[in-house]
Amino acid sequence: MSGRLKVVAFSSVFHLAVLSGCAELSSSGWIATDDNPQLAQAEYRRGMEYTQGQGVEQDYARGVAEFKRAAYHGSANGAYMTGMSYLTGRGVGHSFSNAAQWLDQAAKQGHSRAQYQLSRLYLGGNGVDRDPIWAMFLAGKAAAQNHPKAAFELAVGYAKGLGLPESDAAAWYWFSQAEKFQIEHSEQLRRKMQRLTTPAQRQQISQRMLRRQKPDRATAQYIQQQLKRIGYLQGSVDGIWGQQSRVAFNRYTRQELLLSDVAIDWNTLQLLRDTR
Repeated sequence: MSGRLKVVAFSSVFHLAVLSGCAELSSSGWIATDDNPQLAQAEYRRGMEYTQGQGVEQDYARGVAEFKRAAYHGSANGAYMTGMSYLTGRGVGHSFSNAAQWLDQAAKQGHSRAQYQLSRLYLGGNGVDRDPIWAMFLAGKAAAQNHPKAAFELAVGYAKGLGLPESDAAAWYWFSQAEKFQIEHSEQLRRKMQRLTTPAQRQQISQRMLRRQKPDRATAQYIQQQLKRIGYLQGSVDGIWGQQSRVAFNRYTRQELLLSDVAIDWNTLQLLRDTR
């Protein structure tokens, strides 16, 4: 396929993904044309009042309707609560696929709880195609925002080599983070990983995890995994965004997308996921 045809193909894939992602959303006719933070906040607040019965008769269906309106006007919390409503079947029919669509909308906006819940769906293949690598990326984004269960999930991923490079030291680090929040089994598993690692390894991983970089570690590691999968990266997948990673990513964007200086955002990551 020529470079120009590749760009057309990628654009078509992305456009279709957007349309399919909005299939459930557009059924109500509430698609927003622009963000309205004040209106979104008011609608989200009304949604909470109805679902919790605060000052009004408890009505989950009306609450979900308000959450949807809030989401259409740019509320990540509204999208998250709509997704969780579909996940639990409260106020709407239970639907993994609809839950995934709404949680994805919130996750794109950096909502840590949405990122964690979405990671669980991708890990189990519920309502979406199973994708452990994307699941661990989402867990990593949530864990970086101190989501306790996401930290535990990330630790399990490193311990088992599930969606991540197997690493006892990294597993030790994330079990340690989960232990701070008293997540069940985290202490025992942290101790197990500690027996499998040396003090030097634990010190090295702690220093590496605390190092600030751009893009963040979860994003860097995910890009490295995908670039390695499609043959653009020969080095290690370590989450460190160094020169080798930058060169490989730039080569990928030039050859596959016919673009340079591409911003690393959610849409770019989706295109990278779809590259075969």
